[in-house]
Amino acid sequence: MMNLKLIFTVIIIQFAGVSVAQTEDQKQMMYEYINQDSKVNSKIIPKIESINNKEDLFKKALILPVYRVEFDEKKEPKLVQNKNYYMVFYVDRLYTFLNGKNSRLFENRPEITSITKLLNDSKQFSIVYFTDSFSPLGIFLDFKITDNAFSYLIDKEIQFNTVYDYVNQKYGTMEKYEENISIDKKRSEINLDKIKESNKNNYHKYEYYCPKDTSLVIKTFMNQIKLATLSFTEEQETKLGNMIRVKINPFLFLQNKMGKFSNEKNAKDLIEKSKKENEEALNKVIKFKGDYDFSIYGVSVLNELLEVLSNKQFQDYKDFQDIYFPIVELNNPFSSTRYSYAMEVLEREGYKDYNNYVENILNQCGCPYDESIKREIKFR
Repeated sequence: MMNLKLIFTVIIIQFAGVSVAQTEDQKQMMYEYINQDSKVNSKIIPKIESINNKEDLFKKALILPVYRVEFDEKKEPKLVQNKNYYMVFYVDRLYTFLNGKNSRLFENRPEITSITKLLNDSKQFSIVYFTDSFSPLGIFLDFKITDNAFSYLIDKEIQFNTVYDYVNQKYGTMEKYEENISIDKKRSEINLDKIKESNKNNYHKYEYYCPKDTSLVIKTFMNQIKLATLSFTEEQETKLGNMIRVKINPFLFLQNKMGKFSNEKNAKDLIEKSKKENEEALNKVIKFKGDYDFSIYGVSVLNELLEVLSNKQFQDYKDFQDIYFPIVELNNPFSSTRYSYAMEVLEREGYKDYNNYVENILNQCGCPYDESIKREIKFR
């Protein structure tokens, strides 16, 4: 650990002219959260010494502002402070506070090593991020470390020479990064009315609450497309609906077609045999699930969407999904997981029970919870 005098020297040099002042309520909240680590009883999480009060905490703690990296019209990077985000560096731990949500990084993380080294070397640095990131529990700070001149950028254990090197590695191109920024900005504009409308048209909820009502689920899927694209025609709805009904139950479709033949029993037997063989074969296949495998009842309808929707409509629908249901960064090829941003908005508006909020909306829309169903569908 560096000595106290050096810490304050670094603070003065690094944060001169920067607004990092916290309210007394914020400091009390930070103190209470950090002091919890003095009361843990776990072999995994080592204890820290008990802290008497918030004044004692901030004699030793370093408050770090958080900045978003943005690019101007000339593609030059700049730092824009997010005053709802801040971090506290204390006894080799990094505590994160985002919109009232708390988390921590412990001593063995590479980010802690980088920050400790920069402090020991009396080097200026800033905590930055580029686009919003989500876990199954909600938004989190996927932060990097750089300086005001952007002469380096550290992402965990990897050091980049420029921010452009990082953007190209992470997003592929600057254009793709800008698309992500556009999605983040649209998401930040979501209010309670938009959340209510999106939940009324969230067909995944209908799959979960009333899965037997296939017609209602498909109809809600169509309503979601209408909400997302604003140009979905009746002819498109009819065509897409018919294609989806065949896709989610092809054997019923074949049965209806083959029932016209005289030997109906043989036709049904053939269908059942084919169905069993296909199900057994599918169970042996390793299944990779992409983030854009849009599905109903677990059956991908991506090809059907691409066939029926125009390019503009499909892009609008994709953007709608990314705005309201951001992709969770699990890096798992066997699972495509999305987080419902409605939970973030409802929490911000003071709602404590997200599931109860959704149940009330679905009941009003004619989809009461069916308790007779054993559910295995993962829903959002």
